[in-house]
Amino acid sequence: MSLDLLLDQWKTDKTIRNNIVYWHKIPPHPGQYCSFPDNVEPALRGALIQQGIRQLYLHQYQAFQYVQENNNILITSGTASGKSLCYNLPILNHLMRYPYACALYLFPTKALAHDQAYKLNSVLKEIPQFQNDQIQKHYPFIGLYDGDTLQSHRQVIRNHSRLIFTNPDMLHFGILPNHPQWERLFSNLDFVVIDEIHLYRGVFGSHVANLIRRLKRLVKYYGSKPIFILTSGTISNPVQFASQLIEEPVKNVAEDTSPKGERNLLFYNPPIINPEFGLRAHPFNEAKEIVGDLLRHHSQVIVFATSHRAVERLLIELRQSPELNFDSNREQSIQGYRSSYLPQRRRQIEQDLKKGIIRVVITTNALELGIDIGELETAILVGFPGSIASTWQQLSRAGRKNQTSLGIILLTSNPLDQYISRNPQYFLQRSPEQPLIDPDNPLILLRHLQCALAELPFEESERFGNADVNLIKALLDALVYQKTAIFSSQQYFYIKSTPPQTFSLRTNSYTNIQLICEDEGKPKILGMLDRETADRLVHPGAIYLHEGEPYQVLALDHERNVAKLSRTTVEYLTNPHQDSTINEFNPLEIKNIQNSFTSNNVLGFGDVTVTTQINGYSKVNWITHQVLERVALSLPPRTLSTKAFWLTLDKETVDFLREQGAWSAQPNKYGAGWTQQKALARARDNYRCQICGVVETDRAHDVHHKIPFRHFKSSEEANRLDNLITLCRKCHQKVELNLHIQSGLAGLGYAFNHIAPFFAMCDRNDLGIHIDPSFKWMDRLPTILIYENIAGGIGLCRRIYEIALELIYSVYHHIQQCPCDEGCPSCTGAVSENGIGGKTEALTLLKVLVGNE
Repeated sequence: MSLDLLLDQWKTDKTIRNNIVYWHKIPPHPGQYCSFPDNVEPALRGALIQQGIRQLYLHQYQAFQYVQENNNILITSGTASGKSLCYNLPILNHLMRYPYACALYLFPTKALAHDQAYKLNSVLKEIPQFQNDQIQKHYPFIGLYDGDTLQSHRQVIRNHSRLIFTNPDMLHFGILPNHPQWERLFSNLDFVVIDEIHLYRGVFGSHVANLIRRLKRLVKYYGSKPIFILTSGTISNPVQFASQLIEEPVKNVAEDTSPKGERNLLFYNPPIINPEFGLRAHPFNEAKEIVGDLLRHHSQVIVFATSHRAVERLLIELRQSPELNFDSNREQSIQGYRSSYLPQRRRQIEQDLKKGIIRVVITTNALELGIDIGELETAILVGFPGSIASTWQQLSRAGRKNQTSLGIILLTSNPLDQYISRNPQYFLQRSPEQPLIDPDNPLILLRHLQCALAELPFEESERFGNADVNLIKALLDALVYQKTAIFSSQQYFYIKSTPPQTFSLRTNSYTNIQLICEDEGKPKILGMLDRETADRLVHPGAIYLHEGEPYQVLALDHERNVAKLSRTTVEYLTNPHQDSTINEFNPLEIKNIQNSFTSNNVLGFGDVTVTTQINGYSKVNWITHQVLERVALSLPPRTLSTKAFWLTLDKETVDFLREQGAWSAQPNKYGAGWTQQKALARARDNYRCQICGVVETDRAHDVHHKIPFRHFKSSEEANRLDNLITLCRKCHQKVELNLHIQSGLAGLGYAFNHIAPFFAMCDRNDLGIHIDPSFKWMDRLPTILIYENIAGGIGLCRRIYEIALELIYSVYHHIQQCPCDEGCPSCTGAVSENGIGGKTEALTLLKVLVGNE
């Protein structure tokens, strides 16, 4: 009842209500139940009754019936709808009847596997047949087989366990390469469960699809043909995606017949505190007030943040917040949680959440999965998670059967968040993302083909899943040419002495970086990061936050895969600077944008090779976010061959904007001493243009500020002679035009980069951006290029290319509706380095593109 009272208070509290841009209610609905099927074993039925399960939801009954008919099934009912019983019931029933039958359970994380094994063991304890087997034969019925499994336990699991709980990584590294040791499992494998398939997208999903190809190939070799049972969160076209993942038809169990209480979804937009620059209150400040209210009303809260750093910063601020002074045990009751915490620490946090010891947990998407953390009432999302599917998954972590629950999307100044604040109905009505994978991506396919070859020889005409036979033969022949394989007696054989299963399924990285800190003279492992993430978060000099404590990075050793850190008390954060270069450029498709005066502005799609490099970082004040210092840095460059979309302005557009004066410089008031300083600058430069060298004649040359005037607090500082340069009128116009072009492109690129993922139905981290006012590959014309952060690409940029005009119109209307004057973090970014806000210039450019000049 306390949550209901708080919601009533918020409806009348203007400090809260005025910031709620939309209040969406999802009404409650009762459950639909049915009896256990007649063919469920009595002992299994009795065990479930002992667990308080006296009847099934209708969708659980339907799943059981589909499996009995030997169908592959996909379960897409909602969170907390009993999805695990949908697969455990038919599998346990089958294993009770066939004493040698086995099942393989694939979970995306070790934590989820351990959680599900713990819950299933509570059922197995009530079944005498399974309990007696475990006691008499001294083996675990459920074998947890992952990187943490002791060597002494592994052989017991291989030889005796009938339910193998593992993850894709262990299947890749440990099980398939050693398949002769798993002959018992593969010869009797009747079921494969793949949980949370919505996570298998992009690079990870493309790897997993090939991993399943390898699994099915080996299972066929050992004479089995398992039924696949898959579960998924909210995604678009789930049946199509599931079929693509396992390359077999599936039947969908979609209807959620479990009971649900009323759900309140609030879109909360922090108030504007600086109208001129469109600056809003920081969402962390709003989060502190909201969390304080919720704790006072005895609500247990999960807070999702969009990055590791955000989790740690919010953890510190909540623990130190005066709003929570009533909680004297904040160090214990408020905790962070993320994947780079050590496993033992994560397990402890999960248990403390279930026990109610922890009242607030701040997490990344690491708790988005179905790990049992008890029944929470409230979920707060600080920032849009990057996809509609993730948003619904995170919101669904709160909610008890038949009781009111609350979800709050606490919007940031990010353009995508602000787009949602103006279009909440668009968000609510939009279909969730369809996970994109490309199992036939040549780089990924080649790696897994090499693994499959090492596991079993390939017949000359053998298929590998649904991959093109000619492509498979070409890749196998390439391995022969590289002396990785030989071809003999109509078969291909792997001949290398080293196993090929050394690459990561989850990233393009082959290795992880260990984070090590000296603790009382002894090295302590804080966690691990993949190499690309490490370059951004633990470069030399970086401030890394871990469990609310700041650490400074002393060194990043790529050869030893180690980052050395030490505790620090500095009061600043660090933000990396990344530079990008397009080394290769191969257009595949090009089309022109039709508008009122020129049809030569280009939209393109094609292959590119991008080199990125961390070349420095900024020290940023913890509280004010002011840049304190910029530090140069040089980390090894990284090269990526991928797909890209681009927008290029033609020369007519640039000339048109210049002739119309749309991008001409606006006069500034340079202070009382400006005339004198201008004369001194011209005299110092011998009245000669410092670009073209022309000497003044009838008209005095212009004087230009090297660092823009608006970057200084006083005119005296801005008008120092060392900040002034003499330019002729023609050169001055070119310089100003270039600055405005750069500003317009930067502002437009900023908005594109943030809003495009919403239209491409992907995560923002899946895309990168390159902005060039003189792009050498397109006749030195201004270009914005968006590329996929995935080797070879998986179709994201093709999707952007196909809906580019819709995206351009949406970006235009979003920037146009932003209440700021010159650009802000919510539209085109803060005032740019060249001193121009970017909003006016970006809007001018967009008006031309949409035919509204």
